[in-house]
Amino acid sequence: YDCSGKWHKGCVHVHTTISDGRLTPEEVTAFYAQGGYDFISFTDHRTPYVGNGSSQKWPLMVLDGIELDGFDEKGSFYHILCLGGVEGITKDMKIMEAVEKARLQGSFIIWAHPYACGNSANDGIRHGFDGVEIYNSSCDVAYGRGFSSYQWDATLLHQPNVLGFATDDAHFVKGAPLEKGGWIMVNAPEFSRSAIMNSIRM
Repeated sequence: YDCSGKWHKGCVHVHTTISDGRLTPEEVTAFYAQGGYDFISFTDHRTPYVGNGSSQKWPLMVLDGIELDGFDEKGSFYHILCLGGVEGITKDMKIMEAVEKARLQGSFIIWAHPYACGNSANDGIRHGFDGVEIYNSSCDVAYGRGFSSYQWDATLLHQPNVLGFATDDAHFVKGAPLEKGGWIMVNAPEFSRSAIMNSIRM
């Protein structure tokens, strides 16, 4: 791996008042910027976030994203994150139709909290995800089902380049512990949307 660039900290699974989060996008941006994060992705349910990639007030990059949910053609239920390339996705699309639209735009597709969803290893293998959410802080704290390392290990046997991710899945539920329990680090030659996304892919 080329680590000649600078390291950047980010969370790629975050919710706001756009769907079922308790904090507004600006409040979420402030929360992570004050916590020393460099980038986040707004992944609200069935609603694509397509922004300018930065905050007006805080030194934090906001990546485009969405969280999809639904059943595939075999009846398996999924939650799926799409990072970047989410334009044109609508709430009436079936989950795999939306995933394909995102994939055609170069989106990075992550199998979200498979253990919490009750997914088997085969559920992930047949869809060729780019990444697996192997730790989800919210699922861990709320249900004790935050670790999905088995699904990642099983997928690696068939797809050795699939990446593992730790996330917050932050909803900022009132009375629950504040998030910042799962994050990733990327090494990028510059702090730009394209460089951060390329580093996530690597």
